Order: sequence, then structure tokens, then C-alpha cells
Amino acid sequence: NFALCWTASIPLIYYAAELKQYSMDVLVAAILVLLLLRVTKSGLSPWWLCVFPLLGFLSYPVFFLMFIPLYVLWPTKKIVGVYLGLCALMGIYVWSVDLRHSPAYLLETYWHDYFISFISLPEFFKTLGEGINNLIARWFVEIPKVFRAIARIFVGIGFAYMLWQGWQGLRKRSAMNVPMIALLVLIELLILGALRKFPFTVPRMSLFFAPMLLFCLVDAFSWLRQRYPKLYWPLQAALWVYLVIMSLGIAQEIFHGNLGAQSVIWYRKE
Repeated sequence: NFALCWTASIPLIYYAAELKQYSMDVLVAAILVLLLLRVTKSGLSPWWLCVFPLLGFLSYPVFFLMFIPLYVLWPTKKIVGVYLGLCALMGIYVWSVDLRHSPAYLLETYWHDYFISFISLPEFFKTLGEGINNLIARWFVEIPKVFRAIARIFVGIGFAYMLWQGWQGLRKRSAMNVPMIALLVLIELLILGALRKFPFTVPRMSLFFAPMLLFCLVDAFSWLRQRYPKLYWPLQAALWVYLVIMSLGIAQEIFHGNLGAQSVIWYRKE
């Protein structure tokens, strides 16, 4: 399922083929997930997590993903001290060579429509809803809209599973798993969007979140297979059909040389 989700995702394919920072964001998020799972489940030394802040040389989202390993490292105070020191050094370095030279107004100039708004209560729910919708429905295709609507059903199952299992894991202080990591990332995205520091409603800016959410989709379907097999098989068959149709549509676009970040598939303007 996960491999098929990747081959059916236009943003993941498009940015993986381009030399842009978005594919590097996906890579460093994958490294974080791998390190957290190996440390908590395979006995890998927690010292390996101290490598993660150094990836700030490669990807900006590292700087707000840095706090997630503290969930695992907190009992080991010595490692926490070293880890926080590396985070501070990376923060100072990036501020000195980059951020202090970047005009602060540029964030509002280019992305002012992509934050959570507090102008009014309706505007808050509107912008929050748009952000959540982008995180659920736009990892496959933009047009035809019916395909995007279908994605809401499948990815929505993974999103609901992430909220449920992620919260249960955090509440019980369980060993780190993908739903817990994804939920922590979602919380940070919402906080930064509310503080107008990160335009998380722009799909490519939060592309690193897509593989985590798609993995939660796979986990959700595995859970359904164990608990509700009569519901699982029709859903699984429908998901396979959807992903195959999407993959064939993307292949057609590639052969015609038309693939873009949010390409149109199975549709031609006369």
C-alpha cells in the first residue's frame, strides 16, 4: 500500500525528481522517523539522535522537528544537554548566515493567505479547515476534483487513525511509533501556522508530512484487516483501484511531458 501511495502521489514524484529543498525535507523527516523508531524499538543508542540537529544544514523544517526527539531523550539528562547544545549551535549558525539577512516582511508578503487567521471565529475555522483539508486531500492530485474528493476518504481514515493512536500513545507514554510522531508534527504545524511563522496550508511546504500520513493510512488498513475484515476487503479493493488509476494517469502525463507539481490527469482541454 505504501509503495502504491507513493507512485500515485504527484507531489512526491514531482519533487523527488527536482533538485529542490522539498525532497530534502522529506528525506530529513524520514531520517528522524527512522532514528526514533530504531532507538525506541531496536535498541539503537540514543546518542544517534544527536545527529539530527546537524541536518539543519540541509533542511529548514529540521528546526521545528528538533523538539520531537526530546520525548525519547528526556530520561537521559546527559544526552539531553548535548542534544540541546547542538540545537542551539545550529540555530545560532543559521541565524547568523541566513535569517538575520532575510527581510522579516517577506514571510507575510508571499504567504499571508496561508496561515491560520484569528480575525474572526468564522475566519479561524475557515483557515484551519483549509489547512487540514490540504494535509488530507492534496497528496495525490489537484484535478479532477472527484479524485481529490476520493482521496479525502482514504487519507481521512489514516488521519483519524493518526489522531486516535497518536493520542493514545502520548497519553500512555508508549514507545514512539509513526502515529505519535505524525501527531506531534501536526501539532507543531498548527502552532506555527497560528503564529504566522510557517505556511503549512501550502502542500509543498508540508510535503515532509505526507509520507508519515500515508504510513498511518497503511497502519489503519492493517488494523481494519485484523478487527473488521468484512469492512477491510471492500475498502482495500477500492484503494487499490484508486491508486492504480492514479498511477496510470501520472504515467500518461509523464509520457506526454506534462507532469507538474499539481498536475491535471485524465483530463484534456480542447
